[in-house]
Amino acid sequence: MRRMIIALALLLPTTAQAVHLTDNHFEEIKTHLLNRINESRQKNGTSAISYSKNIQRVAQGHADDLASHFDPKSTETREATYLAHTSSDGRALNARFRDAEVETGWQFSENVGYWIREPFDGPGIEDGAITIKASKFGVDLMHDGMMAEVPPNDSHKKNILGNYTHVGMGLSLLNNPGSALNTIFMVTNYSRYQSKEEEIDYRTSIHFASSTSPRSLQNSIEASHGGPFEDVNLNHKFANEIEKIKEAGIVSGYDDGTFKPDKTVNRAEFIKMMMDSVGLSPIGMEFNACFEDVFNQWFAPYVCIAKRKGWVNGYADNSYRPDREVNRAEAIAMASRIIDIERSGEDIILFNDVSPDSWFSEPLQELASNNLVPSSYETWFRPERGMTRGEMAYIAYQVMLEKGGAGEERSGPERSLLGH
Repeated sequence: MRRMIIALALLLPTTAQAVHLTDNHFEEIKTHLLNRINESRQKNGTSAISYSKNIQRVAQGHADDLASHFDPKSTETREATYLAHTSSDGRALNARFRDAEVETGWQFSENVGYWIREPFDGPGIEDGAITIKASKFGVDLMHDGMMAEVPPNDSHKKNILGNYTHVGMGLSLLNNPGSALNTIFMVTNYSRYQSKEEEIDYRTSIHFASSTSPRSLQNSIEASHGGPFEDVNLNHKFANEIEKIKEAGIVSGYDDGTFKPDKTVNRAEFIKMMMDSVGLSPIGMEFNACFEDVFNQWFAPYVCIAKRKGWVNGYADNSYRPDREVNRAEAIAMASRIIDIERSGEDIILFNDVSPDSWFSEPLQELASNNLVPSSYETWFRPERGMTRGEMAYIAYQVMLEKGGAGEERSGPERSLLGH
């Protein structure tokens, strides 16, 4: 969304309660959010979207469900109890539309987010002035975060700017007067209503934002040649791996249907692909401004959580430099920390250009001995060469198999001992 910022306080509440906004407060915040959405659509040249009271019932029900089941005691409990886009009784978005007796329309989607801050109420919840101000601020952060997304990780932004006609909004507070931590939950459900005669394909795309980044299930353009992407045909050396991680939702490609397999990954793309490959979704996990240049972008939750776990480091100026390209040595070192895999047996691979005392030699041994290094490298590793998206796809897929996330047995070429 992706960039929702959470302001974490030092003291956490032990109790909290869901608080319904008054009708006037809800109307004011809802109108503010609708205006923000339509301002963004106008700047994009997209027609304004209308508010639907029917869809609002669907969205509000889910917002209340999110607040009612959220345990704010600690980071761990919050991550464990955040429902994201699935209701507490296991219903997906289409089921929630159905149970509310609301038509989904020919196309529908959902964005969900929450924001944590200091108490929303000042002298009292009845006063409302502080509650409204804080709620608007949180709503603005979540909306701006979604609009800050960039392809191919911009599914929430696409929902906001999408070819929809109506939107419903759900807003719910988890508030504990006097507590250092409170939460506002925001749900926006989008639908497209028009006649069947126009023969619009019926699709469902559910996208959700939290204090973290998005996990998109959006359909991508089908390649004409049968390969996973327009620029990755069935004969491409990484076609199988790219297709598998596409199916797993780790990558979705670009708007033009391409994957750009020869493009060097940057630090933001790398950390997302690796965390997704080990099955660690940041949905429901909290993050804050962990680096000077990581604030409200789509990759912020991945980077901040990786920093919290000790997988990534910043630079002396407390920057992460997300757009900086990653070379093979750096990629292998970071991948080794994230995968957390032991070396399989003794040294079975030594590249001609990798000395045993190289700073990345041990991580390389760990991955190579488990067949997690592309065989296309052959006898030369070329550590300063950029790690491409295709090579990352190979590693991500092999990691999926290693972690049991792809439902297949992993196999790979055995390597022989090579001299320096």
